[in-house]
Amino acid sequence: MGYAHGEPDAVPSTYMEYEQALALGKRMLEEQSHAMIEVQPSLGEIARELRQASGSPSPSGRVVSATQDGNGQLVICRESGRCR
Repeated sequence: MGYAHGEPDAVPSTYMEYEQALALGKRMLEEQSHAMIEVQPSLGEIARELRQASGSPSPSGRVVSATQDGNGQLVICRESGRCR
């Protein structure tokens, strides 16, 4: 006959009231989101900082826009007004 056993460093489960568990989970999520925001800047923030440092209005130095025509096709326009 075999017996089930766990790891030697296993910690027994603990239980708490639903409302307490919900409050703990919310607090943990808030702490994680604050930690992530403070530590890691967004990709947009990084791009903005690089553009400001280089003095360029956009990464390539050109302004382009992307839209859709009436058929759903991609239309890319340069600042000169030329579109494809």
